[in-house]
Amino acid sequence: WIGTAMDGLFSYNRDDKTFIQYKHDPADPFSISTNGITSIFEDDANNLWIGTGGGGICVIRGFNYAFEHFLFDPENQSGLSNPVVNDLAEDKDGNIWITTWGAGLNHFDRKNKTFSKYRHDPSDPGSIGSDKLARIIIDSKGNVWCNGWGVHKMNTDGKFESFRLPGLSWGIYQDKKGIVWVATSEALCKYDESMNSFHEISYHGSFHGV
Repeated sequence: WIGTAMDGLFSYNRDDKTFIQYKHDPADPFSISTNGITSIFEDDANNLWIGTGGGGICVIRGFNYAFEHFLFDPENQSGLSNPVVNDLAEDKDGNIWITTWGAGLNHFDRKNKTFSKYRHDPSDPGSIGSDKLARIIIDSKGNVWCNGWGVHKMNTDGKFESFRLPGLSWGIYQDKKGIVWVATSEALCKYDESMNSFHEISYHGSFHGV
């Protein structure tokens, strides 16, 4: 599966080496919601979750190529907090975590089909450190990590810790040894769990992923 900035979603058939394109069709309520794709994620049930740059989330369930939509509605308090979705991840309970740019972190409860929001609150030191979020991972211990302006770790008790790193952070990854790595516009950073801090790997340039 391939997402594009303006031309929608493509699937590639390896057997006959052909592409199928999925674009928004205003006349088709089951088409993809918009043509700007930001992320693609496959859950444990083989459903495909597509983050978009203005059309919320689209889901393809199994081999049913009708898109289910989760759209932003400012009147819906239990809905998605922003139409711009940057990344998605699944926790051990099968629920989905979503990063947005400007409206914080969302948690989607599959059973109730409702979204909970985690927003920055200057008066609460345990809240997430920024609402501008890029990528997300859930580590092997169940902690939720997201980045963007800084790196933010949601511990299993629901409280956040935030770490200031140089530059804007776009890439985050946990390796097979359990070490969390973060790529920023200015450095590659390695998390030291014993010190609960990041160590900069010196580099003259920028990283966009890890």
